[in-house]
Amino acid sequence: MTAVSEAEYGSSKPEGYFDVVNEGVLKRIPPDATLFLDVGCASGRLGEAIKELRAGSSVHGIELDPSAIELAPKRLDRIFELDLKDPLPELEGPYH
Repeated sequence: MTAVSEAEYGSSKPEGYFDVVNEGVLKRIPPDATLFLDVGCASGRLGEAIKELRAGSSVHGIELDPSAIELAPKRLDRIFELDLKDPLPELEGPYH
């Protein structure tokens, strides 16, 4: 497998890639879940859909690509712009 550099990360994805909802994940949301961590949240569309499905829920996201998370702060409750190889900040969990 060839590693993709940080500079190439966003450019190798097809248009609209960072702004889709994974319906398979959305269908598996436990009915009692209220706090979510979306790892690789992109623009926050999945988190936005979760919040619409579960009123009163809170969604936090982790994303590396700064261009992908441009809209995420408007859709999610908290955003961590970081590489998962770096230490994680203190998180609120437990998450679903």
